[in-house]
Formats: sequence, structure tokens, C-alpha cells
Amino acid sequence: MPRTFLIFPDAHGIPRGKLVNEGFRDGLEIGCASGVFSKDIFGIPQLFDILATPSGAADIRIRAENGVALDFAPRPAFLPDLLIGASAVAIGTVTDPAKAPHPLDFRRILRDLIADHPTLDRYRFGGELEFFLRPHDDVPSFRPDGQAYAFSSAMPLQRCLDAMMAALDHVGIPWEGFSQENDLNQFEFSLGHSGPLAQADRIFLARFVMRSVAAAHGLRAHLYTSPHLV
Repeated sequence: MPRTFLIFPDAHGIPRGKLVNEGFRDGLEIGCASGVFSKDIFGIPQLFDILATPSGAADIRIRAENGVALDFAPRPAFLPDLLIGASAVAIGTVTDPAKAPHPLDFRRILRDLIADHPTLDRYRFGGELEFFLRPHDDVPSFRPDGQAYAFSSAMPLQRCLDAMMAALDHVGIPWEGFSQENDLNQFEFSLGHSGPLAQADRIFLARFVMRSVAAAHGLRAHLYTSPHLV
């Protein structure tokens, strides 16, 4: 049975959503509770009444639109245990109980900003996905004991890094370069340039894929993003 992760980015760029037991299609829809979009995201209960009026348990809807999806079928050898058996991942648009655009739908906010300022779409952005690969019980040390561009710490982690590269290739996220950075087990992918909305989607989905690959190798990927403009 094909399965689809239907997700949306929260205020911190963390994917939230549900696994749907059917294949991807435009219009695929799930329901969520109001608290997911306010108190759970920000940890500030006062925002609950301001940005997400309490209502039924699943009155907020997330709907897949415009074919924003990553296809994982057929499943390659390096993805056997990833994404809980999902064959596709899709970003959805969010509506409130009145079926109006939800104020915490950050992708829609960017899309509307571009629509209001069409000149923004003339620019091309490229994301730099810098990350640490650490054991699950470890945290980044930020000690200056790495060798930038030397690949000394990449060799022991080669299987995981190879799988990340193959996964990004397989789901169609273009990347232009990979390097070892200054700290121990710190690396970077440079994504191909695109318009702002497409680049935001790529960064969000690439982070999701990379974290999943790291977890399948018993590691944790600590990611932070640096966009650059051309």
C-alpha cells in the first residue's frame, strides 16, 4: 500500500503532519487539532486564543496542492527503513476551521509575499545545509578540532553520507557541492539555486530527508541553514 507523509513546516522549520495510508495525489487531506499550530509550536499558551481559536479536534485541514511531493517509489536499497514506509512526502497548505488561510501557514505567507512583490521571483537563492553527524547521546561540541575541506572525519561516516547524497539525488533535490567544515563531524551540502519558494521547499524537504537518513544509520543530524542570494 503506498503511503504519504503530508506535512507542513512549523515556526521552527520542523515538519509536522501525519502519515496517510494512501499514495500521493493533489487534494489529499488530513485534519489536525488547533493546538498543533499554536501552543505546541511556540510553547506559549497565550497564543492559543490569538492565532488558533479552539475548535474540534480535527477542524484544521492540511491539503496537498500543486504536486509538491517527493516520490520514493520504487524504494531504492538505501531507503528500506526510512520514513516509516512512506512512498511519498508532500507539503500541504493549511486552513483554519472557517476554511480560511491559517495565519501560521508559513509556506503560504511566503507564497503570498512573492505574489505581492513579483520582483522577488527574479532572484535566485541557494541554501547551504550545514550539519553535524553525532551519536544520539552526543551534542555538538563546537571545538575547533576539525580540518576544513580535508574530509578526515567524513571517511568513518562515509556510508551515511553516501546514503544522504543518494537520497537527495533520488528525490530530485539538486545539490552542487559537499564539504567538510571546520569542526569535528561538521559537513555542508550546497543546494542548487532556484526561486525563493522552490528553494524554501527544497531546504525544508532536504532537512527532513537528511535527518531520516542519519537516524537509519544510528546517528543524529544537527542542521542549520544559511541561504545565499544571487
